Amino acid sequence: MWQRVAAVSSSFLLCAGILIQANAWSPSSSVIDGRRRTIMQTSTDSEEKESTETKTGTWNPLSLAVLKLGFTEPAWTSPYNYKNDEGKYVCANCKTPLFPSSSKYDSGSGWPSFWKTIDNDKVALERSWDGRIEATCNNCGGHLGHVFPDGPQRGKLDTKELETVPETDPDIGYKAQSNAGESQFSRMPRYCINGAALQFEEK
Repeated sequence: MWQRVAAVSSSFLLCAGILIQANAWSPSSSVIDGRRRTIMQTSTDSEEKESTETKTGTWNPLSLAVLKLGFTEPAWTSPYNYKNDEGKYVCANCKTPLFPSSSKYDSGSGWPSFWKTIDNDKVALERSWDGRIEATCNNCGGHLGHVFPDGPQRGKLDTKELETVPETDPDIGYKAQSNAGESQFSRMPRYCINGAALQFEEK
């Protein structure tokens, strides 16, 4: 019983911490990795808040925790994991287009997954301390998720879609410098992205 109480208490404290942190942000900027990133401001006026949200980003506490603090949302919780509509996925903070719906697929990971970005230099990649490749919005620096080399097989994808893979996408999967890179069985990258870091815009 005490184990359940402790687990519930820990979850409550984590959620409370996210909400407190989100509400504590004020108009300012923060320097992360040498780059200035805009921090969203809070407001008690609903009209000003709605206007600012439209221009600069989201007020969802989970989105703020993911984008600004690098949190990872629980698997299987994002509605975008199950979405199949045509359109594009943009950064929930700055609205920069990141992924086309044509590159979204069911990876079985529990998070929205994509095998290519929408255009050159939209998603920045950097090796993390734990060896994983972190994906961030190249415009605002918001944390999106991570990239892995176990995406869908090249031979199972539309040829025309493969021809539009941005040059700045990672050199893993079919772009790897090896004989396997030309094989239909070679794999594309898997962008494993937090749904809370995205917003969907219909085509």
